[in-house]
Amino acid sequence: YNLAQGDHLSYTVRMTAENRSSRRVKTWFPVRMRHGERRNTAVAKDVSAKGILLAARRRLELGSQVHVSLHVDPESGNPRLVQGTVVRQEPNANDPGGLWPYKVAIEFDQPDPELLTAVGAAG
Repeated sequence: YNLAQGDHLSYTVRMTAENRSSRRVKTWFPVRMRHGERRNTAVAKDVSAKGILLAARRRLELGSQVHVSLHVDPESGNPRLVQGTVVRQEPNANDPGGLWPYKVAIEFDQPDPELLTAVGAAG
């Protein structure tokens, strides 16, 4: 690609039901993310063993590597820690001017097969 100075190349990874090989569960729990020195707060909207969809306060760039703390059971004080890649980012039509104006999908670097059990136990 020939990009002029200041131009940006962006991409979107589209996932369809056929691409998903693991069960997704609707949920709602606090999430904290770190990308370099930047931090972001979000809430989980749905989760699977391979990734998570979040409602977030700030945009994250596609392809960003993030460290994620999943506070599945906030009372326990022990978040689940995962790393992943931002594979989708879009405006949150359900909260465009509110506290959670972005939807962010993160694919985990390593699947967490016990995550759905933990979500079920906390819910």
